[in-house]
Amino acid sequence: MKKRQLLFTLPIFAITLIAVFTLFLAPEPTNAAFGPFNPLPPKIVPDCSITLRSADGQITGLDKICTFCDFLTLIQNILNYIWWVITPFVIVIALIWGGALMFISSTQGNVTQAQRGKKIIFNTLVGFVLVFGAWLIIDTIIKILGGKIASVEGVRDGFGPWNKITCVAPVVSTTLPPPLPPPIPPEVIAEGATAAICSKIRANNSRISYGSEDCKELLSTERVGAKRTIDDCASSQSPIICENGCNDKAVCKREPGVAINPKMLAALDILGQEQSYTLSSITTGSHSPASCHYGGACVDVYVTPRTKDSMEVLRKRMRALGASSAICETKEINPTTGKNYFDTCDAVPNSFNITHVHAQFP
Repeated sequence: MKKRQLLFTLPIFAITLIAVFTLFLAPEPTNAAFGPFNPLPPKIVPDCSITLRSADGQITGLDKICTFCDFLTLIQNILNYIWWVITPFVIVIALIWGGALMFISSTQGNVTQAQRGKKIIFNTLVGFVLVFGAWLIIDTIIKILGGKIASVEGVRDGFGPWNKITCVAPVVSTTLPPPLPPPIPPEVIAEGATAAICSKIRANNSRISYGSEDCKELLSTERVGAKRTIDDCASSQSPIICENGCNDKAVCKREPGVAINPKMLAALDILGQEQSYTLSSITTGSHSPASCHYGGACVDVYVTPRTKDSMEVLRKRMRALGASSAICETKEINPTTGKNYFDTCDAVPNSFNITHVHAQFP
């Protein structure tokens, strides 16, 4: 009986000694030995994201922005330390204890101690299986909560490696915003300078074009439009003001009491120095009865081709040049508001046709 117990306990005791040497006395393996399955992270608390900057100072990352993925990584790191550090230590101690009890009982003939040692070893192995299964289950749940399963170079995509989560740092644009345009010099918009500004606009016929002339001046057969408005302004004449619903009827007439906004003219001049555009309407054309066009404070402009992107750039530029508001008008009706305009050109549905940017100046 004693010989049988001795033959059974000696291999267990030998395996336990080998495990102790491997875990605690052998040199620590390098990360390369684990490859992509390196079990232990360098630290329990992850660093989250760290700001990275390019050579010219542009931001390419975010400064310590912890996400939900980083929180899951923290839990995963704690589980890995429990599994790879605490669990092996507890298992080895329990196996040594159970093996020692069986070894001592085999020399003393104590059956009770032998049964106790076997029970300790059996419970230890069962506990190992339960802890391993729980670790796999929790690890899988963490990866599912993370929204995706990380893949590592050299490892197939899927639920692996079990002990790692890869968090993608938030990304910000590396393109710095364009500098603000220089303010319009006060002398440019001084009283009496409007004629000079309109002359500059009229002379810039290589970049500034004009929309259609859709109305007629009172007691005249000549059609009028934005070009006529600029010409009259350059000649220091009062602008021709149209009315709502104007067409071929003689409804347009001069209004000496109306002055075109000098800030708006200065903005149109600066815009023409930067790019080509079409001046669609200032005081002429058919607008709403109380439109700011008829007060000389609004302008309609567009660029070719009239895409959402190009028109949105134009809209933002008009705001930067001093417009108090700038909207994107379309041929179709906005189903939300019942109007034919949108606050931004980006909000215009792809099926809609953009006609122009409407800008108002204070």
